[in-house]
Amino acid sequence: MSKKLDLTGQTFGRLTVLSKAGTDKDSKTIWECLCECGQTKLVITNRLRRGITQSCGCLYNDVHTKHSRSHSPLYRVWSQMKGRCTNPKHPKYASYGGRGITVCDRWLDFNNFQQDMGERPSPQHSLDRKDNDKGYCPENCRWATSAEQANNKRTNRFLTYQNKTLTLKQWSDHSGLSKAKIRQRLERGWDIERTLTTP
Repeated sequence: MSKKLDLTGQTFGRLTVLSKAGTDKDSKTIWECLCECGQTKLVITNRLRRGITQSCGCLYNDVHTKHSRSHSPLYRVWSQMKGRCTNPKHPKYASYGGRGITVCDRWLDFNNFQQDMGERPSPQHSLDRKDNDKGYCPENCRWATSAEQANNKRTNRFLTYQNKTLTLKQWSDHSGLSKAKIRQRLERGWDIERTLTTP
């Protein structure tokens, strides 16, 4: 086996190779892999390349469970949600589990998640938390489009005028003014009414 072989970043079944983890007693290279479900697993080169090992073990479990949805888009949504909240090695862990975002106990089981959320309305919809400082649970989650999620970002600035609270982007769409113009007027000290009603 060539010493230059590097499988980092490659995907085999449900496993994505994170890094080399050393060698076994027979000098075979061992790779640390991240499974779609969020767990990590150590696998030797041949078992990856020949398709012998394709998951952390969850694939076998899924084949023998009643939902048989392991290859569905909904299952992938669920797996990624769990991974970014529970696995410190997940690329997005810092923005989720790392800042205290959790998955409720009920949703650690795929069947419960499926029952509560149902199918995605369309491929353009993804799982969105209504309150970005709270975790994944039935009360805090919905299916949302990219535009709807953009309005729900932690970094958004909200303005309230005539008992209506909207993001800068939403006020821009509503008033016909550009976001830059609204921001510029506010930075100059204009009040919200003048900012939004002056042509």
